[in-house]
Amino acid sequence: MNTKTYRVRGIDLDHDGKRYPEGSTIEMGDDEAAEKRRWLEPVASTEPLTLVEQTKSTKGSKADDKGQSTGQGEGDKQ
Repeated sequence: MNTKTYRVRGIDLDHDGKRYPEGSTIEMGDDEAAEKRRWLEPVASTEPLTLVEQTKSTKGSKADDKGQSTGQGEGDKQ
């Protein structure tokens, strides 16, 4: 079973005899989450990216790119 972390939204959720207030996080398997999907929001993974994921996410991006074409800086004079 694949477990994922979810944030409870809209209600306080009872699961396995424990109450999870709205806004709290809960770990559930896919089958359990499917039954309660209406009240769950997936939480982004906090695990470090693998080398392949890091390469894909940074490929083609520049740290100081401001979305401007070459020669169009903020202080260009006419």
